[in-house]
Order: sequence, then C-alpha cells, then structure tokens
Amino acid sequence: GASVVYCPFCPSRRLGGRSGAVGPHAAWGQDWLDIGVEVAQSFDGQLGGGGGLGAIARGTATWKQNEIELVGRRYDEDFANPYARAVSAPDEFDGNRARDEAGGRVRYTGLVAERWRLRASSDLWTELSESELKSLSSVRNDVDVTDELRPGLWIAYQNKNLGTFERTECFEVSVEFDERGEPIPCGGEKIEVAPRLRVAPSKRFSVQLQYEHQWIDDGAAEFDDKFRKDRSTFVLASANPVDPLRIRARLRYVEEDIENKDRLEQSLWYYLDVAYRFDSGLKLRGRYDVLHVLDDRASTADRDPNPEHWGRIEVEQRF
Repeated sequence: GASVVYCPFCPSRRLGGRSGAVGPHAAWGQDWLDIGVEVAQSFDGQLGGGGGLGAIARGTATWKQNEIELVGRRYDEDFANPYARAVSAPDEFDGNRARDEAGGRVRYTGLVAERWRLRASSDLWTELSESELKSLSSVRNDVDVTDELRPGLWIAYQNKNLGTFERTECFEVSVEFDERGEPIPCGGEKIEVAPRLRVAPSKRFSVQLQYEHQWIDDGAAEFDDKFRKDRSTFVLASANPVDPLRIRARLRYVEEDIENKDRLEQSLWYYLDVAYRFDSGLKLRGRYDVLHVLDDRASTADRDPNPEHWGRIEVEQRF
C-alpha cells in the first residue's frame, strides 16, 4: 500500500511552502505473528527545511493473553510529520519527537498468572546528530488479590547517556553551556519506584493510593556524588452513586529535593470534581481546586495568594 499526508493549509505554507509526507507500507500476518513496515518521505517548505526520510518496522507476537512487540525506527534530522503519531522516544528535536532518531523497543504485556498482569518495556535510541546512546525501561505489576483489592508496583529507569554514570550530570535542566551560550544537553539518570493500591469495595466506589520515590541526577554542586531525592503521594477517590452522577476527589503532595526546602517545589494540591448528565443530553460539571505551595523559596514567599483557589463550571449539550 501507500499513504499520502498533505496539508495545504498548514502554517508552513504561509512561510513559503506546503508540508506533508508520502511513502509505501506493507503488512503480513498469520496466526500468532504480525509484521509491518512503513517508509515515508516528508516534504516541508518551511524556512527551506526540505524534509527527510522516516522508516519504522514492527513485529507483534500474541498467544493466549500475552503479547510481545518489537519496533525499530529511524527518522532523519529533517523528517517532519507532526501528524504521524509514530513510535518515538520522550525527547524532541526542533519541537518534534519523531525526528533525528534511531532506535529499537521491545514491549511485553501479559497475564503471567490467573490474577497477575505484567507490563514491561525497554527502549534504546540515539539522536543521529549526537553520539549518546539513551535508554528508558519500565516494569509494572498489578495483582488482583481479590475482586476488591489490587496492589501494584511500577519501576522505571531512564538514562540520557549510557556512556557515563557520573552524578555530576544533570537530568532535567541543563546547568552547563557551550562556547556559543547554548545549553549542553543533560546526560543523567532517573530511577522511579511507585507502589500503588486500589481498593474497590463496590462497583460504584473505589480509592487509589500511590507513593512515588525518585532518584535524579541534578547537576548542582551539592549533588556531585549522590542523587537528588524527590517523592510524591496521591490519593484518588471515585464514586458513582447513581448512573448520571460521578464524583471524583484527588489529593497530591509533592516534595522535590527532600533534603533542601529552599530549592524546588513542595506543594499540596487537591480538588473535587462533580458531574451530572440529564436524560435530555445536558451535562453539568463543576470542579474546585486548591493549591498550597509549602517550600521556603523566595518566589514562594512572594506568592499572593497562597493557597490558590480555582473554580470551573462546564455546560455541555448533546444533540
């Protein structure tokens, strides 16, 4: 087969050209195996970009309630198709994720035992304009101990440069600049561990609790030989007393850099969300949020008001 994506009215036309993508695709499947390949050439006249080549190959194996997926991809530095929704890493090049990248991902989803569901993923990639190899891996376990009780555990590891494991690297915000004054991309690590618990005493009411702890390369001088530690906790309660009425309440506490209260955010945020749908198709929804910023930063002392209060009302009519 072949696909064409053409956008004559995209903003790039106003800057001197049209944009889109064209290319062939092929797929084959039999019993438990499916394979697909797609290649596309993008064209983009915006600021003389020209466009580039993108390619992706995918293989999926399924059996019983299990699935394994293998994906390989390569996107040129000039490939630009914001409508592709292609498999790509969580980074961007000139505002586009599926660009300047080559890599591969393996993902598994399945029912390991009768009540134990496992999801695991591992992704390796590199930016074609750089030489660093990056990775993102995660594992999520959910066990239905009973119909009402579901504990789980989520673990993730991300490294923006597998060639170095030094704590002096940053992960989120660059603290070093090159001779032109441009920020040097971060190459640090982040580890996340999040146990969670869902309790549903009935089909109309449930409560979820989660605690998350993070170890992050910060790049600041005080973290030259150790990770920065962050943590967060949230509670979510959902109720559906009668079919037209839905009530949700959520509370989240965030503490970034738990050893220093004068550097990053520490906050408490909670809201109540109530929605009701009438037989006529009319839906009314109201939400009320409160945000408390609790840290000792100078900017926090200047906040007014603190806490912040937010209200929202939505009216929707379906015909």
